[in-house]
Amino acid sequence: MKISHECPNSIFDKVQKLTDYDYCLVHLYEENPNYKSHFIEAKKKNREILLDNSIFELGEAFNSEDYVKVINELDPDWYILPDVLEDCEGTITSAVEFLKTYSSKITSKSKTIGVIQGKNYEELLHCYISLRNLGVDKIGVSFDYSYFRELLKEETSSKEVAWCLGRLYFVERLVSEKHFDENIPLHLLGCSLPQEFSMYPQKIKTYIDSVDTSNPIVHGLKLIPYFNEFYLNTKESVKLFTLIDSKVDNNQWDTIEQNIKGFKKSCNN
Repeated sequence: MKISHECPNSIFDKVQKLTDYDYCLVHLYEENPNYKSHFIEAKKKNREILLDNSIFELGEAFNSEDYVKVINELDPDWYILPDVLEDCEGTITSAVEFLKTYSSKITSKSKTIGVIQGKNYEELLHCYISLRNLGVDKIGVSFDYSYFRELLKEETSSKEVAWCLGRLYFVERLVSEKHFDENIPLHLLGCSLPQEFSMYPQKIKTYIDSVDTSNPIVHGLKLIPYFNEFYLNTKESVKLFTLIDSKVDNNQWDTIEQNIKGFKKSCNN
């Protein structure tokens, strides 16, 4: 399971040495020169790069015309197709129209990631099957679908726990009902609690190619260390992109480094 952590510009190089690939938010690439320069350098070093359409940060996918320009300029290894939050049909339509309109204009050899969206299991499954049939190279599963909280409302009042267990439940059901295509690996977008990944059976972990999250960074910036190596009780709701130009002191870095090592242990446990 390859791991990437979004982080402030000031510690990009240090975090890069502790991660497996670099996760690029397209709106920051366009707006923040320092951020952009890190990814230009990463490309020169042959680092694997995944380009995100910034929907989690912006509420809607980045403008498609401008997105294609960045894809061609940066030439990432992967890019996430446009999607619509929790909207199954809207996501399928967006992906189909993007590929139909822009495939011939994309000069890079980047592979595609389709992120499933929906309000219940049936919609998430339909979106998965549709993206699979569309021929995407990897399929993304987000951490915070409202369906996960609804699914587990009788078991827990904690949204963080519901998000953890809900995603695990969805992936396991996808596999057990034989919908999962082993030729199309999964990408897990974000996480609520780092211990989520220690819960995954080893067989399921083999289907997960990559995960991205700023969780160890955000909590480290707030001097909140993971306990028992990779555990948290709650999740800070700050989005990393709002902290992109933050300075990081030694105490913060020590906590960040500890959290990154703990997160990796959770994924490999």
